[in-house]
Amino acid sequence: AFFSVRLTARPIDNVTITVTSDNQSEGTVAISGLTFTSSDWSSEQLVTVTGIDDTSNDNDTSYQIVLGADTSTDDTNYRNLDPPNVLVVNQDNEIPGYTVSLPSGSTTETGGTAFFTVVLNSVPSNTVQLELSSSDTDEGQITAISGSGGSINSTGTSTLNFSNSNWNSVRTVTVKGQNDSSVDGHQAYTVNLAINDSNTLDNTFDDLDNQTVLMTNVDDEAA
Repeated sequence: AFFSVRLTARPIDNVTITVTSDNQSEGTVAISGLTFTSSDWSSEQLVTVTGIDDTSNDNDTSYQIVLGADTSTDDTNYRNLDPPNVLVVNQDNEIPGYTVSLPSGSTTETGGTAFFTVVLNSVPSNTVQLELSSSDTDEGQITAISGSGGSINSTGTSTLNFSNSNWNSVRTVTVKGQNDSSVDGHQAYTVNLAINDSNTLDNTFDDLDNQTVLMTNVDDEAA
């Protein structure tokens, strides 16, 4: 973004206005001051403000470009005359969400496994928990989770816990095919992922859509 500054009357001495950002983690300026003389006092001088990226879901954030008075100019009309600051907004580009990869392949009734990965798209302000479950535990079950913050529960569901310190740690979820004695052909099932609202303390993640990973369990019984 940019704005311009000029004086409103000719000075008898050079006038320098300092230029600083009051929040350099959101926006910066490349110059430290603007100097006006008796010959160019009415010409507008451009100030360019550059937004700074972060990984936080911190929404659009307001800050100011602080214009400071010249405290030493010999023009007493301008000495200590404090110009108004300029309000700027840095638009946030982090959208709460999580990315799930495609499965590595099919599971098999002979115990063959497949895996997929899960990771958050941006750093949360607090804990985020994903709950995972197989739509058909007779065909495939989650048997392993690699990466910090994962657990397999005795209820048949599994959880992935993300925090603002491990949010970008990729979790690998392994699914193992289950055997039966039926000639039932290759069976499709899904692993379902959903935000657990009760255990998710970053409310911006609460309304995220559920996701599913489509799996196939390869039959080992011949007709």
